Amino acid sequence: MRRASGAAPARRRIRVCADRLVRGAHAGGLLLRLVISMIIGLGGCWAAPPVAAAYDPATPDVAVIVDTSKSMRRPGMDPERSSLLVSKLLADILPGNLSVIRLLDRGDDAELLPRIRTGERGACKEDSSEPCWTVEPTTDWGELAREGRYGVLRRVRRGDAAFKQQLDEHLAQTRGDSLFYLSFRAAEGVFAANAAAGEASENRTIIWLSDGKDEAEGKLLQVVEDLRDGGVRIDTILFGRGDPTIPERLDLEPVQVDSPLALMGAFAQAFRRIMRAPYRIDHLVAEQPSFDVRANVDTVWVVVYGDPSLDQVTLYDADGRAYPADFAADRWDTAGAYRVARVERPPAGTWRVETDGGGPDAAYAVVQRSSLRPLFIGPERVQANVETRLLAGIAAGNDSTPVADPEVTADATLRITIDDTALQLRDDGTGGDEVAGDGRFTTLYRFTESGPQELTLELQSPLARAKTEATVEVEGVFRYGGADVALRFDLLRVSDEPPPRCVAVPLAGLEHRGTVPVELVRDGPLPAGHRLFLHIGGERLDAGAGPGDWPQGAGLEACLEVRRSAPDWRAAGTPVLSLRRAGSTDPAERLRLLPHWQVQGLGFWERWGWLILSLLAVLTTLLVALGYILPVRFQATLAIAFGPERDDVDEYPPQPVRNWRGVGIGFYRNARAFLQRDFRLSGRAHGALAVLFADGPATRVQGRGGFTLFREDSLGDWVQLPQDGELARPGEVYRIGEAGPYFRLSAR
Repeated sequence: MRRASGAAPARRRIRVCADRLVRGAHAGGLLLRLVISMIIGLGGCWAAPPVAAAYDPATPDVAVIVDTSKSMRRPGMDPERSSLLVSKLLADILPGNLSVIRLLDRGDDAELLPRIRTGERGACKEDSSEPCWTVEPTTDWGELAREGRYGVLRRVRRGDAAFKQQLDEHLAQTRGDSLFYLSFRAAEGVFAANAAAGEASENRTIIWLSDGKDEAEGKLLQVVEDLRDGGVRIDTILFGRGDPTIPERLDLEPVQVDSPLALMGAFAQAFRRIMRAPYRIDHLVAEQPSFDVRANVDTVWVVVYGDPSLDQVTLYDADGRAYPADFAADRWDTAGAYRVARVERPPAGTWRVETDGGGPDAAYAVVQRSSLRPLFIGPERVQANVETRLLAGIAAGNDSTPVADPEVTADATLRITIDDTALQLRDDGTGGDEVAGDGRFTTLYRFTESGPQELTLELQSPLARAKTEATVEVEGVFRYGGADVALRFDLLRVSDEPPPRCVAVPLAGLEHRGTVPVELVRDGPLPAGHRLFLHIGGERLDAGAGPGDWPQGAGLEACLEVRRSAPDWRAAGTPVLSLRRAGSTDPAERLRLLPHWQVQGLGFWERWGWLILSLLAVLTTLLVALGYILPVRFQATLAIAFGPERDDVDEYPPQPVRNWRGVGIGFYRNARAFLQRDFRLSGRAHGALAVLFADGPATRVQGRGGFTLFREDSLGDWVQLPQDGELARPGEVYRIGEAGPYFRLSAR
């Protein structure tokens, strides 16, 4: 039984190469073509990526385990040493790490494998004509082979001539008592060493070239399972009459091939899948030397192989330009020869291959690689909440036409992800797919949201793994075929300060799917203090405020908002409100609303009483304030000298008038100061002899209590003042009555 393993994607891709090689293959001869096919297929898998400055984990790490036992010399096995030629081919074309591992012999490699002799001898299993000692290990040979990487020859660079020359001796078929599990442990050590050197790879592969026979099957099973669990792919090639029993028990799916055409078919299939090449051609040169190169091809590979006489190979494109097959070439006198051509961006058209030598069974395989990508075909616009067919395909290069070639679509999976929902598309005539095998993959989906919806389309196949993004415009459906809807809000009294009054909008006759962008328009003005709007699922939509979303199933309410300032008003279906799809002029995408309501406005005093009272309050406050703002005060510098005798006003220093209490302003009254009999100033008029009045910037003097004021003139005479007094001039002396007292005003 084959155990489940967490193999990496690279491992699975390589396994697909071998899977395809099985098809069309049969037990038998033509070992060289088999080995060349398998190795070229693997080499092609990894030849595409360019060499990067930093190590790429996708770079291949390959170990080739070659059966170097004496039994391979037998007829029907590998006496031609095709395994040597194929190892050289792999050294020519494979990028990354390559190691070629020979078998370890219990006799010839005794210094590497500590043991003790049991004292018994028997026939060697590889050559019964020779005796072999029976030995027992004194330590774990598998661990030694892994740590020491026994039997490993590591290539330094692609096309290394010295490495290829070393392979002649390294792969000599001279082992007579060998065990395969030791070579597998050595390969395990190679992968570990490369990872430790910073060259860990996701694409680790072992190619096992053997006759399928081994006496330590249990240990071989263990190491094979260890490698599989580590993500290593194992491809098994059986030479000619090799026994598939053990490889099949190990679930290694061995491959055997018996004809050039089957070989080329298997090689082309494996090679194009790993190279992500959608097109395949393989023929015998003598039967069909022409082939078609399609448009939008990135790279074309042509591998030609035949007997050792194969010399020159030339390709000719549709315009007659020549392309020599000089990318890789080698020969072995008993095994055959190969030549490889690789052309970047080949022109489309009919090409031709010409060979010089190679024998009547010379064959070729053409692998055309185009970058495969998922292609979203459509539709670009759909309706919400309607089951829709989504179409996709596989495109090659820049071509926008889906590829229908079954060689491309075989084992391909297209998945589309919408809102975290992954759907698999089908091209088998079921699940909404109309025609099976037409390259148009289909799935059914129902969009519930409107607007642009992002899609992720993913392609997974033996040829490619790629993603692309697409956008579908989902349109909600909004159609109304019923009558205009009357909205009745009844009587509203603004004196009650009512909140917005809302009524449900009946939607009989409405077809509504998905989320639809809508807008509210009004065909006439509203009186001051009135506002009509809609509630859509709790969101407010005002007329003229731009579009809003109306999700499917969301309720619809019409609302009337009336302010206290609103006048008396009565509306009977006007103004008309229209709810329509945003930007649409289609009458079928419009819902007409006819509002009916009556507003009882405020009376005169309810409406304006607050304003009148406010104005009166402001006016009263202003009048009171002016009563203390407008009166005139005494100048701060005004002073008075006041005494009983004339000489007193000259001797006494003048005192500031404003220092006396009660001499300030009153409500709408200028400042005044009364002269009392005790020669003091006060605001008390009773008993006063005279009074001073603030009169703008001047001061008026006037007699009181029947007293007359006199002013001394420049000659010393006293001049009687009028009853209403006069404006005093600083420095002049005044007398009250006939005998005094006297006072003088001055500016300090």
